[in-house]
Parts: sequence; C-alpha cells; structure tokens
Amino acid sequence: MKLSPQQALDVINADMLKAFRSPIGDAIATKLASESAQRFAQEGIDAMLERAHIDAHVQFSITHDPKTGTFMAFLKGTF
Repeated sequence: MKLSPQQALDVINADMLKAFRSPIGDAIATKLASESAQRFAQEGIDAMLERAHIDAHVQFSITHDPKTGTFMAFLKGTF
C-alpha cells in the first residue's frame, strides 16, 4: 500500500494517539508529571532554605495511587 505524505502522517498520528491513550501511555504520563512536580517543588524548597540561610535538609516526594488516581505529597528532613 502506497501512502501519500499526508496519509502517512495521519497513520502515524493515529498510532501515537492510541499509544498515548493506552494504559501504558497514561502511566508514563502520570509518572513524568509527578516527577516534574517533585523536582520543581524540591528546587523551590532548596532555594528558599538557602536564601534564608537555614541549615536544614528537606526532601519533598510525591506518590501516586493508580487505583484511586490520587496523589500524596510528603516532606521529610533534618534541622
């Protein structure tokens, strides 16, 4: 089957849409989003502590429960 360039793009786009909407694609997107939020929050906390000259180490983390679709954020550290 010979496809025109536009038809080839349409086939690729349809396949990518199926992949992104699959359970695996959804799990990957959720993991990347939670890791990005975790890094963003951690960098903000580190900068805030450094600006305030506070001798502390605080670690921010996020866990995701795929069964309920909920996220839980945690802070732990030493002062």
